[in-house]
Amino acid sequence: MREDTKHLTRSVKLGIYSKELTNRKTPAEIAFEKILNDLGYLFESQKVMLNSSAIVDYYVPYLKVAFEIDGEYHNHRKDKDAERSKKIRMKDGVRIIRFTNREVFEDYDKIRKRLKQRESAIESNYKIETIHKKHPRAAKYIIRRLQRNHVLK
Repeated sequence: MREDTKHLTRSVKLGIYSKELTNRKTPAEIAFEKILNDLGYLFESQKVMLNSSAIVDYYVPYLKVAFEIDGEYHNHRKDKDAERSKKIRMKDGVRIIRFTNREVFEDYDKIRKRLKQRESAIESNYKIETIHKKHPRAAKYIIRRLQRNHVLK
């Protein structure tokens, strides 16, 4: 643990570490950023997920999805990664999609396809009729909130 952050809260420490990670991106992360930009998605890199006390590589708020770019290090920790993904999903309500470095460099179509699938799923959930069916008592509130956040037109 760094001495200069000992007295800080967990969320402040995560914020500091997130900024440090942003300054040391891997070539795969830089390539993935370019893919997200090319497809026109707004995203946050090294996003702190406060409820689960985790940092994800990329977060796309519109899709409510986070992306993890896994290098060689992750080959030996698949169980821990799965547990972490589940924790983020449960506590922050964010789905995690993982890509390996190789996929980022060599399989642009697979990444694009996964993003479009997620976008289709999100759009079907945000149709006004669907909201009224799933949440009849809270529909007005949900629709207003989604419109305010520019998710629903």
